[in-house]
Amino acid sequence: MQFVNYLPDQVYLADKLADHRAEFEKNNPGQSHSEFMARLANKIVGAAPQNYLRFGPYWWALKAALIDRGYAYFGELDPLIASIYCGLNEKGELDADITIVAAFEFAEMYDATQFQGVRQFDLFGNGEFYVLMDESVEMTPL
Repeated sequence: MQFVNYLPDQVYLADKLADHRAEFEKNNPGQSHSEFMARLANKIVGAAPQNYLRFGPYWWALKAALIDRGYAYFGELDPLIASIYCGLNEKGELDADITIVAAFEFAEMYDATQFQGVRQFDLFGNGEFYVLMDESVEMTPL
């Protein structure tokens, strides 16, 4: 099975974030859910060089969100893919937390349906596969 145009509803993602945040804050009073999600994403990517592939096309928006939060990523970005596969708030503005939730949602589907290391995605349903490759992550230990 190939993923075709995996773009979940933004309202669904915002609701998912609210649910996760409420549960986290109930169990971890005084801690930042936003920072927890960023640390977790960074930990996953840092555990093995190709783990970023689990985030599929959301990787570029996730990478930008991690850079904005001070994590030491560098190298290329794909602004077009990042602008499509990102989380937006109710005002239609980029929201890093919703982006991270979207990336984790994709990773869950990827883990359930793909062999680890798959890097080709049919994003537009036209049979032309987008190949995800971030040499700066694959070739540089975090």
